[in-house]
Amino acid sequence: MQSHITLDLVGAVIKTLQFNQLPEFCMPLKCALAQLISIREGQFCRQSFSNYFAHIDLFEYILEKEFTLDFNVHTSGIFILLMLQGHSVFTDPAKNFITEAQGNSCSIQHVGEGIYKRTLFKGEHKILVLTIRPEWFVRITKNFTQFKPLVENYISPVKPIYALPGCPITSAILKPLKKFQEHDGSNEKELNKAMHDFSSEVIYNYHQMLVTGRLMTDALHEIKAKEIAKFIRENYGDGIVDNVARLASMFNVSERLFSHLCKKAFQKSLHQYVIDLRMNYGLFYLVTTTKSISEVAFMVGYNDPGYFSREFKRYHKIAPTEIQALLL
Repeated sequence: MQSHITLDLVGAVIKTLQFNQLPEFCMPLKCALAQLISIREGQFCRQSFSNYFAHIDLFEYILEKEFTLDFNVHTSGIFILLMLQGHSVFTDPAKNFITEAQGNSCSIQHVGEGIYKRTLFKGEHKILVLTIRPEWFVRITKNFTQFKPLVENYISPVKPIYALPGCPITSAILKPLKKFQEHDGSNEKELNKAMHDFSSEVIYNYHQMLVTGRLMTDALHEIKAKEIAKFIRENYGDGIVDNVARLASMFNVSERLFSHLCKKAFQKSLHQYVIDLRMNYGLFYLVTTTKSISEVAFMVGYNDPGYFSREFKRYHKIAPTEIQALLL
């Protein structure tokens, strides 16, 4: 099993290291091949090891300022990400947000072929990435219900990236990692067993946390934000979307947190998002149906057709009556 990830390291100085040459900021993997990579923003170490069913990469950064790493996923695959320390943001080439990882969190992701970016901030970061042989993962998780959407997305991709929620890294995950760490590679059979046990324990314990809802706060917020977004899109014409207190109560959060989740879901305030929906659907119904202005106003959430018309003209720079005249 080989890594599916190629780093773009133009301008970096790369030095191959022996185990006893690792910098102090590194967590040693005795069996791994190691490289020290010097960049303008600081240094990072990459330790790598492969066997039949998995490839492991341990990336450890010590940065003097923010750093964005470009990398290419050249084969679609299933990845286990352990953010042991620090914080990173995963984006596409245009820097559109995909997902982020907080320290002491783990997640499993299907990532399709493509070029991506990972941004890390000033300080120290430790990220362990397991590239799992997909057929092995599918076989051992066939009864793991929480993994079904990810496996389906791998087999028949709908999204280029499907990331399951982040869960905390527990002692049940760290214990087999430490055992794997201590192997020096002299006994290949024992080393492969340690790698197998570590991978299996991460997968099993992560699934158990998904089942019991033991998620990281940011993962819970992301799920809640998606629920809110779905509700608002389906009910934008109902007066309930104008009542923040009632909505917050419905979603069992404070009004302050509800507003934060709306910003997370829409990248704008709830009020502005609802206006955008109402104005754009209003335009759609005026152009595609024979309904009157009053009927359209009521459909998109306005009880006063006159107020709807004024808001529509302010938003679209054209009055509803003008649109109707153009369509005659």
